[in-house]
Amino acid sequence: MASLECKILDNEINIDLSTAKITHCCKMSSFWPIGDEPIKKNSISKDIRTSMKKGRWHPYCDACKQDEEKGYTSYRQTNGDTTNVFDSLNVIIQLPSYCQASCFYCTDHLSSTIAGYGSWVDFQGKLRKTKMPSLKPKVEIGKIQDYIASLDPKRNIQLGFVGGEPFITDAFFDYIYPILEAALGVNPKRTVLIGATTNSHNRVEYTQRFYELIQQARDRFKSTIITDIAVSIENIESRAEWSRNLVWQDFITVLDVHLKNANITHFKPCWNFTCMGKPLGHFLKFIKDKKASGSLQFNYVNQHHLRPQVLGKTPGSVFTNPTSFFSWLDLNDAQRGGFDKFKHWLSTTEDLTHLAPLTAKHIYNVDKIRGTDFSKTFPELDYWYKENLNAL
Repeated sequence: MASLECKILDNEINIDLSTAKITHCCKMSSFWPIGDEPIKKNSISKDIRTSMKKGRWHPYCDACKQDEEKGYTSYRQTNGDTTNVFDSLNVIIQLPSYCQASCFYCTDHLSSTIAGYGSWVDFQGKLRKTKMPSLKPKVEIGKIQDYIASLDPKRNIQLGFVGGEPFITDAFFDYIYPILEAALGVNPKRTVLIGATTNSHNRVEYTQRFYELIQQARDRFKSTIITDIAVSIENIESRAEWSRNLVWQDFITVLDVHLKNANITHFKPCWNFTCMGKPLGHFLKFIKDKKASGSLQFNYVNQHHLRPQVLGKTPGSVFTNPTSFFSWLDLNDAQRGGFDKFKHWLSTTEDLTHLAPLTAKHIYNVDKIRGTDFSKTFPELDYWYKENLNAL
């Protein structure tokens, strides 16, 4: 059988602070305890490499196997050539899931606020009891420093922080400078790119503290440290407040700090049914006016019943004239490439109108739990919402 080459095995490491476990990528079905040896020498990692080299899917890699068998582009294929940016190791630090937002498509294991409600809607649209995630790291800072320092010192590092909302998480601030010390202490000439995804809804002083810590490390090691911030938002004003249960003005205030200080700022919309039609135009105008330097990084929600296709519209119709659309947005080459992929992605998706009643029930339960009002916020979808809610 042909080899199932996966460059992620050479270029990516995921460290979960809440469980003190490690794996190669977020798509793998299992993590294993952090050991003292480099990840490549771990017996599980060796077993995965051997299996894939012989053309046999390893059980840990089932997510990519399923995608490729269905004809989708897998994480392995998507990241095979991109995880090695400027010959770098991609180190992902999964933070404890402390988050002040309760996005209508999120879950309790990613948001402590959602967990605090006691019940929430699962990925199948059903109500279930929530469980508070672990909010304290189970890995000592010194252990992470030793591990980072043991990585190939000749290679640059992309350091990504995920999980919850980084800019309100103590572990984010407690670990970031020591990790930079470990990475740059062995080779101050290497470049470190620090990436974080944020809902940009936290106190300004927390965000400013992050940039102060980065500058301290730059000054101390005389090193190149690039900050790459992805701002996760897909609506504006009252629609954003409903979708993510945040305060819009607080979001804007913190966003401006990122736009002023970050080397690269992306907008990272989570594509769902609330983005369709007129709201999309308003949102894209907002992006244009803010003039972020990075690309548009669209993602789909995990739940099929929350995707745009439940409205019965053709998602690709909003991109009928991409040339004039790009001209209006004034996208740079990097942004245009990402948006082209997204446009193609939408044009190949399936009709999900049969899931609309489930969508309506999901909305109803979220409103009941959070005390929000979907109909008031999205009046153009009120009839569709109530019609499908009554269909259950």
